[in-house]
Amino acid sequence: MVVGVIVLGLSGCENLSVEDAAPAPRTGRLAELGPAPKDALLEALTPSGGNVLGALKHLESETRQRRNGRPARLDSNEPLVRIVEGEEGTVRELYLQGIYITDGGLPQLESVNGLERLHLHKAPITDDGLARLAQFPGLSGLSLGRLDVTDRGLAHLSEFKSLRRLVVEGPRISTEGVRHIGSLSRLEGLGLSGLGITDAAIAPIGDLENLRLLSLSGTAVGDSGLAHLSELSRLIVLNLSETRVSDQGLSFLEGLKSLKQLRLDGTRVTSEGVAPLRLALPGCKIAIRRLR
Repeated sequence: MVVGVIVLGLSGCENLSVEDAAPAPRTGRLAELGPAPKDALLEALTPSGGNVLGALKHLESETRQRRNGRPARLDSNEPLVRIVEGEEGTVRELYLQGIYITDGGLPQLESVNGLERLHLHKAPITDDGLARLAQFPGLSGLSLGRLDVTDRGLAHLSEFKSLRRLVVEGPRISTEGVRHIGSLSRLEGLGLSGLGITDAAIAPIGDLENLRLLSLSGTAVGDSGLAHLSELSRLIVLNLSETRVSDQGLSFLEGLKSLKQLRLDGTRVTSEGVAPLRLALPGCKIAIRRLR
């Protein structure tokens, strides 16, 4: 996946307790399923004496024990917590994958000193949670994978003033949601792999003049969509694998003189059709491997 992306101050959340943020009791038919799961981060605060970094390290240790010493894999389905610490007790990067963290638990992360990049994958975080994350002034990188975030939630992206790298994945994100990304003028890296978006959705991306890395793999983007990318003069890496791109659209990329890596695996592009692009971009490594 492509990417390189704190201090209390959430209005109304300063005095939030563990009890306040816990999931509401289930009623009706849901009650038959038993009580709702509890937020893992809020639960870990108790054995950690209320220290958020201590709670995260507790969760990191728990997930490591479940793997029985096996290396952590970010592309697996197993729970994972990874803390990348900086200097003097700061945390530069935090990965939370498959951990039951809710909107109510997210404000706790604001007290993690120095947090710059946050990766949230496979958690019941909703649009409201994304609104709370927008209050984290130091975030320069954000990865959202398989959450309960919708197009409405992506409207909050405009509040992330320092964001430089963004990854968004999820079945509930459409063309409407991607339009909100166009306001993130500082973006240098953007990953939209696997989204059900078409050519019209990426029109705003053409205005992101600082973009250096872009992944649209697994989307429904085709030749017309490439026209929107033709002015991204600083683009270095572009992944169009498993899209609807064909030979016909490659001419839109010939002006991207900074491009060093282009992936066209599993597309309709042919060896003959890519030849003019190779001549136009002699310093670019182009891959067009056929996928089975």
